[in-house]
Amino acid sequence: MAYQKTYNAVVLLLLLFFFFGCKKLSKEYTTARWEIINPVTKTPYVGIPVRLILGDYRGSSPKYEVIWEGETNSQGIAEHKFKGYTNPSFGYLEEANLSVLGVGGIDYSIIRRPYAGGRPLDELNELRYEIVPYAYLKQIIKNNNCEGSEDVLNMHMYLKNFDGGINQEYTRNGCYEFETTGSLDGSPDGYRRVYMGTYVYDYEVVRSGGTTYGTDSITLSTGELGTIEVLY
Repeated sequence: MAYQKTYNAVVLLLLLFFFFGCKKLSKEYTTARWEIINPVTKTPYVGIPVRLILGDYRGSSPKYEVIWEGETNSQGIAEHKFKGYTNPSFGYLEEANLSVLGVGGIDYSIIRRPYAGGRPLDELNELRYEIVPYAYLKQIIKNNNCEGSEDVLNMHMYLKNFDGGINQEYTRNGCYEFETTGSLDGSPDGYRRVYMGTYVYDYEVVRSGGTTYGTDSITLSTGELGTIEVLY
């Protein structure tokens, strides 16, 4: 009788091990999809190498295996259709080799990227990168027609077609004058590292004689050094 109980326990353990440890494939195909774009210009990044990696989290240390490699097409998209493992002990990781764009934090900024950890099978379709290259900007802002301390400048500066936080409003009084100087975080002397794109400066100037309005703008390509002058 004790033998029979031991035998039944062993069978139960083997069944549990089989149920939780097997690599059970899904019945339906799923698609891993990468999309890599510049959110300012809405243009795709073409030819970016990507990889899909299977993570096996059973045991004391995880194991990883590359199961597919490809690159983004003319729309900045790469796709891989496959049947994956449904067991929660397995997950999928995506990789995009962005070194072809330069050095992150110096040549470009990643505005959005997928979660870097392992994904279950049903979360593979949203692998979207938004990447903006850097440029360099010098600002010269000066009250050329100052009438005194009562002059007021109300400025609204923003990066056109981009809602990623480049949107500043401020007020300056009197005979205000500003020019970018010095060097920060590796930028050339007298410039600041900014996202490429079109910067718009809308301003209102209040003087004793009345209120005037103006707009200046500058468009910077990737890596370009540019100067904007707002003279009011």
